[in-house]
Formats: sequence, C-alpha cells, structure tokens
Amino acid sequence: MATTTGFEVVRIGKLDPRGFVMDFAEMDAAIMPMIKEVDHRLLNEIAGLENPTAEIIANWFFSALKGAKA
Repeated sequence: MATTTGFEVVRIGKLDPRGFVMDFAEMDAAIMPMIKEVDHRLLNEIAGLENPTAEIIANWFFSALKGAKA
C-alpha cells in the first residue's frame, strides 16, 4: 500500500541584500536531493529511516536542512 504525503519547509531569518531570507532556487537545491532519495523508495531501507514514523521522518528532513546554506 502506497502512501502520499507532503511537508512544509519554513525558513526564518533576516533578509539578505537581495531581499530574501533564502532564494527559492537555493531552497530547491537543498530539498530536492532529499526528495529524490525518498521518492518511490521503501523508507525502511534508507539510513536513518529504518523505523519511519512521522516524527522520525520529520526529524530526518530537519536534520538534513539544518545545515542548508542561507
């Protein structure tokens, strides 16, 4: 049984000289590799998602995005 889900990314911070907190292209560059890693995959087979509860999946994305360049 396949499940489709979504998530929301919120970036909070000060505006840079361009007027962005984070440019959408930069956000896509940070997020898309993670989406590609989990898309159409058995999550249990991905490192860090062996027990893919909603909380663990959210933390997996958060931890990966935490270091994304602003």
